[in-house]
Amino acid sequence: MTLCAWSINEIADAVRGRMAADADYPETYTAICTDTRAIQPGCLFVPLVGERFDGHDFVGSALQAGAGAALWARGEVPAELKQAPLIGVDDTLDAYQALGSHNLRRLGIPAVAVTGSVGKTTTKDLLRALLGLKYKVHATPVNHNNDVGAAKTLLELGPEHQLAIIEMGMRGRGQIRRLARLVRAKAGVITAIGESHMELLGSQRAIAEAKAELFEEMDSSSLAVYPADAPYASVLAEHTVGRSCTFSLRADSAAAWRLLEYRPQMLADGGLGSYLQIAYPGGKTELLFSRPGLHNASNLLAALAVCYEFGIAPEEARSALEGFRSTGQRIELVHLASGLTLIDDAYNAAPSSVRGALEVMEQAALYRQKERLPHKRRCVAVLGDMLELGADSPELHRQIGEACAERGIDLLIGVGELSAANMVPEARKAGIKALCAADREEAWLLLSQELMADDVVLVKASHSIGLEYVSEKLREWKGA
Repeated sequence: MTLCAWSINEIADAVRGRMAADADYPETYTAICTDTRAIQPGCLFVPLVGERFDGHDFVGSALQAGAGAALWARGEVPAELKQAPLIGVDDTLDAYQALGSHNLRRLGIPAVAVTGSVGKTTTKDLLRALLGLKYKVHATPVNHNNDVGAAKTLLELGPEHQLAIIEMGMRGRGQIRRLARLVRAKAGVITAIGESHMELLGSQRAIAEAKAELFEEMDSSSLAVYPADAPYASVLAEHTVGRSCTFSLRADSAAAWRLLEYRPQMLADGGLGSYLQIAYPGGKTELLFSRPGLHNASNLLAALAVCYEFGIAPEEARSALEGFRSTGQRIELVHLASGLTLIDDAYNAAPSSVRGALEVMEQAALYRQKERLPHKRRCVAVLGDMLELGADSPELHRQIGEACAERGIDLLIGVGELSAANMVPEARKAGIKALCAADREEAWLLLSQELMADDVVLVKASHSIGLEYVSEKLREWKGA
C-alpha cells in the first residue's frame, strides 16, 4: 500500500492546528500513527483518548521512537515537552477524522458508504469483491466501522486506489452523520431497518431517521440505495438528497432491483448457496450465489445496485459471486470431520438476522454435503441473548422461540438471562426440547451431552455473549 507524504502546512490546515513558534517541525511526514507500538520514523502521532487510556501520556515516547510531531489537545503542556513539535487541536479524534477526510479529498477517490441494522458487513464484503473486478478498492477492515476505524481506513488510501468502501456502524443519533460528513459518499447503502439499537433510540422510526443521516450528507448527484419494503422506507425516501434506487425480495414490487425466484443450491465444494433470478433496470438474469438465505439475497441486490452505478452489470459478477466468501462467523457453513454441519454465525445477532440463520439451517438440514436427503437432519440451535433491543426485548426473544418451532428446530439451547426467561419457555410451549444455559461454558456442557454425529448445529448470539467459544469446541469435537 502506497501512502502519500504529508507536509506540515497540509496537516496544520486539515486539523486547524496551532503550532508553537519556538518548536522545530519537520517539513514532511510519512504516515499518521495512533499507536506507539507501530511508530514509523517521521510520522505524525495522534494521541487518541478512550475510556481507559489517554494517548497524551505516550506523546513523549512516540517522539523518542521517531515521530516527527504530535497533536496535542490536553491543555497545559508538561515541562519536558515545552520545546517538542506539538500541534494544538481542540479534539484529537476530530483532528484524526479531518486528516482521513482530507486524504480522501486530496486523492480524489469516490467513496461508497454502507450502513444498516443487519447485513452491512456482508454487503461491504460483496462490494469489495464485485467492485474489485473493475477498480482498485480499499474497504473498511473487520471491526473498524466506528469513528476511529473509518478515519483509519481513509488514511490507508493511496494513489493506487480508485474506490473507497466505508462501513458505518452506529451507537446513536448523530454518529452516522459524523461519519457521512467524512466521506460525502457518491453511493450510499442502507441494508435494513431492524430492531438493533432500540434500547438507545426507542423505535424503528428513530432508527430509520438515524440511518438516513447518511443520505442527508450526500450531494444531489449521489445515489441512495435502500430496501423498498423496510419499515419506514418512506423516511429514508424523505431524507434522500440525491437520486434513489430501491431493492426488494418481492417479485411484484415496484423496486428497481427485485428477486423473482430463490431456491437453495448445493455448490461444487459441498457448501450451500442460492440460485437467484433477479430483475433489474437492464433486464433479467440468473445468478448462482455462494451464500444461502433470503437475507443474503437482499444484501446482494443492494450490492449489485451500487455496482451497476459504477458500470458493472450482474452478468459480469457471476464468477465472483460463485466464489464469494464473507468475513468469518457470518453464516459460515462448515462440514466437520465428526459428521456435524456447523453453521457458525456467532459474530452478532438481531431478531431479523436470527430468523435468517434459522432459514439457512432448515435448508442445510436437507443436505449431507452434496447429497439431497429424503428427510431433514436433526437441527440444534444454540442461541444467545440479543442485546440493545430496549423495552421490546422480552417479546422479541419470545418471537424467536416461536420461530424455532416454525423452522422445525429439534433442540434449542438458550444462553443468557433474556433467552432463559423468554425464548426457551416460548419454544417449550411450541413443543420443542429447549434447555437454558447461564453462559457459554454451560452451553457447551449441555450441547456436548446432546450432540449426535449427523446434527446440523447453528451458533448465534450478540457478540458479547461469546459463543465463538461454542463454535470452536464444535470444531474440535470428535463425536460421542
